[in-house]
Amino acid sequence: MRTVIAVTVAFVAVTAGAAHATPGQCERTIIKETRVYAQKVMQKRRWCEDANLFSGGALGDCSEDGFFVTFKIASLKAKFRKHVEAACRNETLASIGWDIGRCPNFEGGTCSNPIGSVNDIPDCILCINEAADSQALSLYYDGLTVPPPTGLRACQRQIGASSSSFFSDKLKALTRCELRDLSGNLPGPCSADPKTQQTIEALEQKTTSILCSRCGGPDNHCGGGDDPTTTDIGFTSTCPDVTIPGGPPCGRPVASLSDLVSCVTCVTEFKVDCLSALVAPTLMPYPTECQEVPCGTTTCPAGQVCCNPLMNICAFPGHMCVQ
Repeated sequence: MRTVIAVTVAFVAVTAGAAHATPGQCERTIIKETRVYAQKVMQKRRWCEDANLFSGGALGDCSEDGFFVTFKIASLKAKFRKHVEAACRNETLASIGWDIGRCPNFEGGTCSNPIGSVNDIPDCILCINEAADSQALSLYYDGLTVPPPTGLRACQRQIGASSSSFFSDKLKALTRCELRDLSGNLPGPCSADPKTQQTIEALEQKTTSILCSRCGGPDNHCGGGDDPTTTDIGFTSTCPDVTIPGGPPCGRPVASLSDLVSCVTCVTEFKVDCLSALVAPTLMPYPTECQEVPCGTTTCPAGQVCCNPLMNICAFPGHMCVQ
């Protein structure tokens, strides 16, 4: 009888210990669940956009407010919230690096909800993921010529397919790196990890190669004088004015197929880097580049001024802008 009681007590003690999540477990869950959610939502929204190319818009709005996408991802949102809240419910915001007051926002948008408890974290992540997805997919699809000139439909579809795959694959590479970093198996940040950077570089080269092969005219290469024009494809004439955190700016004219490929890879890297940094606040600060609002000749949001004309950054008066 004493043996049975001892075993029972030990089992209860182990079970109770396992049920209490640690800060590390909470952080790992946020990082992993964000990757899973972001990849699945990107995939479903891309399917919607791709179907619209064929049907002339039969599925309608492919944003998260659109009927088709809302129906598909409602359960993904619920699952994301459930997993994060379960893993983090016993943690303080300070213990997991989320004692930041409010969501840090994305390109001056509306993702600035207060962060008063761990249950507010999913709102912030879901909002910024939606903003990043929407802007990326808008770049990939919104201007495409429908119907396209003969032979360009496959090219148009490939722009969305390859760019979306690059988004998901780079996010996966950064997630693996961040989990290693949290476990103490990485001597420095992911931006300085050779293995991770080699993987990302290979992914970018793969994306470039596929796009140039599918869109690059009879010779299946970017350049050479036989490429379709960006006007025929229906792509924007100017790449969005964003800057990869710690890297080069994307904003430049898009006058050739090579420019188009550079634009989609650059903007995709920007979106992924911002989302990746958001979910790992104990590993890295949220980049200023992710919060900047290109102002140029447009009006800054209410209460903000263009405080750094050289970089066209909107900010609240007195806020220190990036120099």
